[in-house]
Amino acid sequence: MSAFAGQIGRELRLAARARSDVLNPLVFLLLSITLFALALEAFHDTTHIQTSTGGVTLEIAGTDSVNVPADSQLNSAGLVARELLSRHGIETGLKIRIEKGIPVGKGLGSSAASAAATAVALNHMLALQLTTDQIVQAAAQGEVASSGVPHADNVAAAILGGFTFV
Repeated sequence: MSAFAGQIGRELRLAARARSDVLNPLVFLLLSITLFALALEAFHDTTHIQTSTGGVTLEIAGTDSVNVPADSQLNSAGLVARELLSRHGIETGLKIRIEKGIPVGKGLGSSAASAAATAVALNHMLALQLTTDQIVQAAAQGEVASSGVPHADNVAAAILGGFTFV
């Protein structure tokens, strides 16, 4: 039983920034990886997470929401939530509502924002006491939904803000 047991009904709302790695196209072309990213103030998503009685469910609204999967096994936020619950042995459900403000598929880190917001929010909601590095690594797992592999460049910018070098 986790330290979270009995706290059903808690809720948290968090905004996550867009990011851009357009400053490093030469590095990307040469190495096929992104080494740094820049958080942007222009766009943000708002993520609401509430504990529930079973499973991880998602509701997606806002900009380009029809292009974002609501299946928790196919969505970056859902993957992060499922991973953190499983890794920490927490048996509660979560209802995640994401209000997309970051355009999808434009290279602005839309999936990273959802993953990052979920990792940060659950760290607080579930009192996981993760380090910043552990939060970034948990959020990176969510990127499997959009790219097929975990990567930290985009989520690091969303979590840390400013200019990040991974």
